[in-house]
Formats: sequence, structure tokens, C-alpha cells
Amino acid sequence: MDNLVKEEVSWLRQLLDNPHIGILVTNLERKILFVNDYLSSKTGYTKDELIGQEASIFHTSQESYENFFKLAVEQVNKGKPVSIDYQAKHKDGRTIWITISGNLLHGEKEVLWSVVDITDRVEKEKEISRLKKRMDIALEGYSAGVWEWNLSDNSVYASLQWKQMLGYGEELPSHIDSWKERVHPEDLETIMLQIEEVISKREAKIHNIHRLKHKSGKWIWVL
Repeated sequence: MDNLVKEEVSWLRQLLDNPHIGILVTNLERKILFVNDYLSSKTGYTKDELIGQEASIFHTSQESYENFFKLAVEQVNKGKPVSIDYQAKHKDGRTIWITISGNLLHGEKEVLWSVVDITDRVEKEKEISRLKKRMDIALEGYSAGVWEWNLSDNSVYASLQWKQMLGYGEELPSHIDSWKERVHPEDLETIMLQIEEVISKREAKIHNIHRLKHKSGKWIWVL
């Protein structure tokens, strides 16, 4: 029995000391009962500054605090596990993005929250979105459309100009199959062979004139 208790204590210590996941324990009134080192370092506070404080200390505003109650706390208090991406506030005032998951602890008087910092990922996604918008703006008034195939997941980025050439707006699916379905059957094999050759030789350019099916059903020639 003693060995079992020691194993449980060891497992719990590993969980609480995890260097990649923040651990936060609050009571049902949302007062902070425990934080681990990871969460303390990511938010800029010492443990002593956090223990006993309202969880609102992590929120960017009172509105954010109240909104989080509706989105997450209310559900957890009903015994429903929750995991959401949310904005939190660092001690220095800057905003950080986190994925926070919550569960009621045994006895249903405390809530265990796990927290992961996803700020870098969110910022990269925002930067990609900004670059896409800049590209679309730069291409406005220019007749060329931009089309890009991501080989890792077969997703496709197509500029609005490219989609409009085919009679579509933003509703055109962003997947390679959507493009293949619109290439003329007599042209598809040739262009796919050229693409495969470019990929195998790691060349930067491909020039091909082929037909694509317009939304109206007609075929248009593109380079």
C-alpha cells in the first residue's frame, strides 16, 4: 500500500512540475489555490503573488473575466470538461494566448486547469493572414492570379483574382482536388507530369498553358 501511495505522489509531482504545461487550481469562487512554476513564469507573477487572488488577475478586462465564466467555468462547474483558446494577461500588461482546459477535481469543490502558451502559434497565423491580405491588395487591378499548392497537406492558396477568373468568390474549396476537378481532362496528365518533374528536380518555375473549367461551364485558357 505504501508503494502505491508513493507512486501516486510521484506521478502527481511530475504532473505539477511539468515544464511544458501550466497547472492552476481554483475553488468554485474562482480564487487561486495553486499554480505551478510553468504558469508562474509564463504570466510573470510569483506564486505568492497569485495564491489567494481572484482568477481575474489573468484576464485582460472584466468583460473577458465574465465571458470566460460563460464559455468555460459554467460548463466545468456542471461536470463538463472544457478546452478553449483564450487571451490572458501577463503581469507586464501584454496579451498572451493560451489553450486552457478545465475539469472538476474529486469532491467537486476545486477545478483543475491545465494551460499551454500558444502565443507564438497565434502570432504566426496572424502574420500569415496579414501577408495574404497584403498580397491580395497588391494584386488588385492586376490580371494575374496567384495559386499555391502546399504539398504537406494538399491545401491550396488561391488569390481572389485567380478565383474570380473562374467565376467564383471565396467559396471555392482550398484543396488540390478542387483544382484537379477543374482542369480539362486532356490537360491534367501533362501538367501533373510537369509538376512532378519540378518537385523531383526542386526547380522553382513551371510554365504550362492549360484549360480550366469556369463556373458557367465554359473552358478558359490560363498560363
